[in-house]
Amino acid sequence: MEIIEGGALPIYCWAPGLEEGALRQAANCANLPVALHHIAVMADGHQGYGVPVGAVLALDGAISPYAVGNDIGCGMALVPTHLTRGDLLAPVHARSGKPGAVARDEVMGWVQTSIPAGAEERRIGSGADRDHARRVLGDAFEALDEAAAVSGLRLSTSQSTKADAGRPLDAAGFVARGVAQAGTLGSGNHFIELLAGPEDDVWVMLHSGSRGIGALICNNFHRMALAFCGDTDRALIDPGLAWLPTEDGNWGRVGGCYQRALRAALDYAEWNRRLMLEEVGRILERRFPDGIRWDGLVDIHHNDARLEEHFGRRVWVHRKGAVKAARGTQTITPGSMGTGSYLGRGLGNPA
Repeated sequence: MEIIEGGALPIYCWAPGLEEGALRQAANCANLPVALHHIAVMADGHQGYGVPVGAVLALDGAISPYAVGNDIGCGMALVPTHLTRGDLLAPVHARSGKPGAVARDEVMGWVQTSIPAGAEERRIGSGADRDHARRVLGDAFEALDEAAAVSGLRLSTSQSTKADAGRPLDAAGFVARGVAQAGTLGSGNHFIELLAGPEDDVWVMLHSGSRGIGALICNNFHRMALAFCGDTDRALIDPGLAWLPTEDGNWGRVGGCYQRALRAALDYAEWNRRLMLEEVGRILERRFPDGIRWDGLVDIHHNDARLEEHFGRRVWVHRKGAVKAARGTQTITPGSMGTGSYLGRGLGNPA
């Protein structure tokens, strides 16, 4: 680990040869007046928007939408199955009509046709699922709506930082979008894969988040954060570092509304991953007697903010592409395509 000095706070960097853009963003974070003690950049840190992806930032009395990120609650889910590597490598050419095909090919083909990726949407199967979606999404929109009333800014579907950009966002459109996107993977670096463990045991891992819902929450509260910083003459080195107070006054109420919307989006993201894993489980059971072992499920957000105590202060710890590794807690480190992934436990070492 390298300690980089020169700003108001030091940067603790575990990324050798950190790219220039990410280093500049970390330095901007280190000079943010509400930041506390140090900025941490993980081994895979790289340039994001405002804050590097793979960074940890503690803010005292403040919360920043883009320090959490656009895909609120993006994270990993990992679960064991009842299968072995040999099960997945069993020939199935008689079924598939493809010479040399094995069960793995058949299963992943079903996954690709059953779970939408990219901008595709789906209809959630059960009434209970839809009711849950509407309840969580309703909580998120209620927080958005209150924040808009307090701040005087209208809600928008736009990603623009301009307050009057884009079409108005209403409750019906927000909830409908979230219901349609539940149980879908998304795009970018999101994935579903089958992995073989050290004892030839088979696991399912996926990477996804809150889909378009997190982006709508982030972008609207980011515009409010920009308005707060402008109204109170708080100069920003980078607009991506705009923040909201978490206490006192009307802007503190807006910061509180973001916390409520954040919690709802985290709930939605975890539930979205669960829906996809349940679908994978049903697919496995088409081909095998047993599918997923739910007692071994691990689900971890890596885009979130939590109120924690550090260095004698209660602060909002923002983790963007990073996870908390408290002593004994499980962690997931996904490898790049074709390389190993790791299920670990935190040591609780001070950062």
